Amino acid sequence: MKNNTRICFGLFALLCGFSVNAAYIDFEDIPDLTSVNDFYATNGIHFSNAISLTAGFSLNEFDYPPHSGSVAIGDDFAPIEMTFNGSASNISAYFTYGSQLTFSAYGTGGTLLGTFVNAGFDNLGVTELVSLGFSGVQSLTIAGERMVLTSWTI
Repeated sequence: MKNNTRICFGLFALLCGFSVNAAYIDFEDIPDLTSVNDFYATNGIHFSNAISLTAGFSLNEFDYPPHSGSVAIGDDFAPIEMTFNGSASNISAYFTYGSQLTFSAYGTGGTLLGTFVNAGFDNLGVTELVSLGFSGVQSLTIAGERMVLTSWTI
């Protein structure tokens, strides 16, 4: 099972207004403990500091249940960063986390569009929908301790 000091998060994100063709990503096609990096570059998304986690192997699915399927992604001991080929708006995602999450959205030239700090401190054993009202997002940083992301639609 995954060490609880590592972030594991279950996520379903809906990116409306994304300037790339819409796609559903559930991470089920990534082998366990694989760096996500440019795995979804054809969908216009690039990850940093994200690693795949499989329920029953590297993911404790009882504390961090995937929202769908059996594969989630978690941080690789640093905040997860996502960059988009275009821009995204109205991002929503299901998360499971063991500490408060902070989302920072950046636009053109790295300009901070806004920061959202999730009100919850822990939701172990369930997933929670987090919705961000930012538009024109070119990169998103998700920071916290012990979180996982499961699937999303762009």
